[in-house]
Amino acid sequence: MRVLSLLLALVTAVLAAPAADDKIPATVNLDPGAFAASITPESGTWWVKYFSPYCPHCKAVAPIWAQVAADLHTTAQAADFHFANVDCIAHGDLCDTQKVEAYPTFILYRHGVIVERYPTAASRKYDALKDYATKHIEGAGARVAEPAAIAEDIDTTETPTKVTEVPAVVMPAGAQTASSLPNPSGVSVPLTLSTFNKLVTATRDGYFIKFYVPWCGHCQAMEPAWLELARQMQGRLNVAEVNCEDEKRLCKDARLRGYPSLMYFVGAERVEYDGLRGVGDLVAFANKAVAARLRAVDAAEFEEIEKKEEVIFLYFFDENTAKEDFDALDRVALPLIGHAPLFTTTSSILASRFRVTTFPRLVAISDGRPSYYTALSPRDFRDHLKVLAWMKTVWLPILPELSAANSHEIMQDRIVVLSILDKSKEAEFELAKKELKAAALEYMDLRVSEEKSERQRQRESKELKIEQATDKGDEKALKEAQSMHIVLAPRREIGFAWVDGLFWERWLQKTYDIDVRQSGPRVIINDEASKAYWDQSIDGKTLVPTDRQIIIDTLRTVLENRNKIKAKSTTSTFVSLVQNFKRFIHSSPLLIFGAIVAAVLVVAWWWKGKIRRLALRRSIPNSSAHSVLISPQSESKFD
Repeated sequence: MRVLSLLLALVTAVLAAPAADDKIPATVNLDPGAFAASITPESGTWWVKYFSPYCPHCKAVAPIWAQVAADLHTTAQAADFHFANVDCIAHGDLCDTQKVEAYPTFILYRHGVIVERYPTAASRKYDALKDYATKHIEGAGARVAEPAAIAEDIDTTETPTKVTEVPAVVMPAGAQTASSLPNPSGVSVPLTLSTFNKLVTATRDGYFIKFYVPWCGHCQAMEPAWLELARQMQGRLNVAEVNCEDEKRLCKDARLRGYPSLMYFVGAERVEYDGLRGVGDLVAFANKAVAARLRAVDAAEFEEIEKKEEVIFLYFFDENTAKEDFDALDRVALPLIGHAPLFTTTSSILASRFRVTTFPRLVAISDGRPSYYTALSPRDFRDHLKVLAWMKTVWLPILPELSAANSHEIMQDRIVVLSILDKSKEAEFELAKKELKAAALEYMDLRVSEEKSERQRQRESKELKIEQATDKGDEKALKEAQSMHIVLAPRREIGFAWVDGLFWERWLQKTYDIDVRQSGPRVIINDEASKAYWDQSIDGKTLVPTDRQIIIDTLRTVLENRNKIKAKSTTSTFVSLVQNFKRFIHSSPLLIFGAIVAAVLVVAWWWKGKIRRLALRRSIPNSSAHSVLISPQSESKFD
């Protein structure tokens, strides 16, 4: 009996020991509030892992990280050294303030200040992480008394809210070591093939890179703007350059279209910048590149973002959303730079607002109007190229500004209502934009209403035919009626845009013969496919941005019968004739075929006649020669 009691006591002691340890976890999960309260000037050393629960690298290192923390738990506690985790999907703003641009990221803090970042290219295996932690635990052990001394001087009567006001979440740039920041010197770094592979391809650090040649005039002209960009991006974004005279292989592999070529890289993925090359334009793109990271938002955050962005992509997900879905989203984040931001959310408020009831769901919001990505199966969400193709159809704002970067996207294969404005007259400019945007929204509503009416008409027609076939007992007609599909006829895509009449003055005068300084704001309806445009209503009235109803009526007239209003051409007379001939060929294929057949018959008839004439000519000389040979014989007979 005594032996049994001893065994029970031993088992109880063994089971109780880990239960007591479990009360003090080896790693701590931090949210913004806990982060601010824990990582302060009065705290010890914290090694924090920033991760995404959907990142495969994060999943791979998670058990290793937990094992290192558990094995070093006792010595770490003695040295006031702590292991912590931050979920960047749940707490995206916190990760933004700590300049987290890749997953996982390991940052070491001491007394609320970043000491260093664990190198991105360093090993994440057990021995490497443990050796790194051990080194800093031993270093922290010698300083344990220092935080204690500081703690003695703290006024313990202060309220807890004072702790959260310590500026640890928004870390001052000067508090970070230069090596932990991108572009620490504010300069454009020259890259060679080896340094490009080491710094760019082998990491997930963002790099804005200029490919150039020294003799290029455009490259020389933009050099001051590029250097100023590097200066303004100090501590925020890496800026670099490649001399293609020296690095021909690297530039060949980059498949450049000309010089200078500007590209933003994250690892091996890239997006080309094809906008204007002024300092303001380059900085604006660079700021969007820095912010281009998939992060979660709630309803309040989204409301603030909505005030700044014209188009937003919002990805609704729940706990059942698969990792493969997030992988596809990560791959479309880079091409979205310069177009529209992408966020994720689990907000029930936003789901209710945009009527999202199934998850996952991808929505594009433009001026509060949602457009939904249609996914018939999980594969449609995981095909990033298909998702990106849909995004390209909806990422333009309702009223975008026409620029060199987006002109092809806006004008190609569309009829565009283009407003030519004078930005120097601010009040008039804002009013014109407001009126044109209202016209765009009104026309969109009108078109949606027409499509609904057409669907309803076809639906009623189908139901009528089914009813008639049923009454007659005609099984064949009934099956035909039931198999009818509601199909809308294809319609031309319509767009609205505005252009700075002063900045693009020469192009506007040459193409549309419009000078905004003299004529004031104007509106044209442009059809790039036919190189034609209309600048007057059916009554001959000049189109201006404030005549909303006249603009809509003229647009509908052009779509229904463009010949009712005489079009003007954006090309020369000769080119116009060629274009008209091409359109005639496409519009009358049977007539053209008949003309070709007739031409072939005429040529064949002419060629047949020519062959006969040639044969006849050949026969005449032979007859003459024969008569000459005979005549002497006949004359000699009479002799």
